[in-house]
Amino acid sequence: MNSARLEIYFFIAALAAMLILTGYIFLPYLAAIVLALTFATVFHNLFEHIRRAVRFETLASFLTVLLIVIVVLLPLAYFGYRIFAEASGLLQTITSPDQTNPGASLNETVRNGLIKLGIPGEAVDIERYTRAGLNWVVGNLSPLFSGLVQVFLTLLISLFGLFYLLKDGDRFRKKTIELLPLEAKYAEEIFAHMEKAVNSVIRGTLTIAIIQGIVAGLGFTIFGVPNPVFWGSFAVLAALVPTLGTSLVNVPAAAYLFLTGNVFGGVGLLIWGAIVVGTIDNFLAPQILHRGGIEIHPFLILLSILGGITLFGPIGFLVGPLAMALLVALLDIYPRILAPRSQ
Repeated sequence: MNSARLEIYFFIAALAAMLILTGYIFLPYLAAIVLALTFATVFHNLFEHIRRAVRFETLASFLTVLLIVIVVLLPLAYFGYRIFAEASGLLQTITSPDQTNPGASLNETVRNGLIKLGIPGEAVDIERYTRAGLNWVVGNLSPLFSGLVQVFLTLLISLFGLFYLLKDGDRFRKKTIELLPLEAKYAEEIFAHMEKAVNSVIRGTLTIAIIQGIVAGLGFTIFGVPNPVFWGSFAVLAALVPTLGTSLVNVPAAAYLFLTGNVFGGVGLLIWGAIVVGTIDNFLAPQILHRGGIEIHPFLILLSILGGITLFGPIGFLVGPLAMALLVALLDIYPRILAPRSQ
């Protein structure tokens, strides 16, 4: 073996070792990196508008980060806390052995309502399924609120990362393209498709689902459904289910109101779900999703969210869809980059 080949092998081995070591070093901050990259991609156009207005990249980056904190992160933190608090309280109510309050038992409420309608309610065990859902929510959200110092550190790092990604993003991108073992045009195409995929999933599908969940939660509040923020979070996930959508949550919630004697609330919630929430899906979704993005089936996005949360915790809400978006982007450009070379 000549010395030149030995040098190449040594360099490749050293590079691989350093990449693995650096990966382990960065692994604890995966959530911060994902948040920074996601926000930098989704809000790049906002940054460009601000930069053209103020004409200073550093100031534009700072103002963009400030707007994201005020408009996005603070509301998300508030709703996350409310979801966790309502889920924990509801779980404690269901699992508590002391049910002195007749209205505290979900099973009892539903059974009494069914009996009034002349339907046998002995076999109903709503609490069993509700308890399973509550355990999943509390189990995945509890790390956020049991380590507030770590959460604060993660957010702080992600905001610093976002600031520099906005300010120096073009330079980072050019350097990355230089390092990739691909022609520049193919690397640029990969980045362009990845940006489209990320925007389609995050700014498109997930944004619409969150809006529908918020509007559904507002309906729960208006018409008297207990724990509206918690059930609104389920409406976000339900909005990703093809065909059925938020009706998976709205219809059971309306049925609960009917069974508890709140006929007006039940009818109002059904109308609210069909007209107000349905309008978002029918009119807003086409406006957002069909603007040059890459379409991904909502069911695949739902599975990626659930799998991402299971593997990575709360940050999996972003990691799962991002992984799916990047996979779709790579598959989309495969015929134009790799297939011709294999012939």
